Amino acid sequence: MKISVSTKEPITVIDKSRKPWEMNGNKGVVYKAICHKKVGDEAQVEDVRITEEVYNEIEPMHRYHFDATIDVKNSRMEVTRAFPVSDGNPVKDNPAPDGNPVKDNPAPDGNAGKDNPAPDGNAGKDNPAPGKHPAPPK
Repeated sequence: MKISVSTKEPITVIDKSRKPWEMNGNKGVVYKAICHKKVGDEAQVEDVRITEEVYNEIEPMHRYHFDATIDVKNSRMEVTRAFPVSDGNPVKDNPAPDGNPVKDNPAPDGNAGKDNPAPDGNAGKDNPAPGKHPAPPK
């Protein structure tokens, strides 16, 4: 029997690994994520078994919520889905190497609006400011 479980709090993936194996004529690959979670003053670091799909989706040093299954027969847990966590702060969730995303990822000529225009060239109409909404059509 397998039981489905989900994380309640985000988990930080420190790194991931892919290790081929062979035993008694059988072959396969074991995928793992090295995960970190801080509870109070205690840091927990664990190797967590993941599927190949999750291995291809996750990135080191990002936070995720996981769906997993636990096989009751052998007490083996395997993460089957990963959901990226965002607190609405893209710099905090995906920091640039020195923390300055503009300096590390500038537009080719430094003008992000010109290099990435809205579909009709009117950024105000297509991308209104937060809290502002375009007037409904009459």
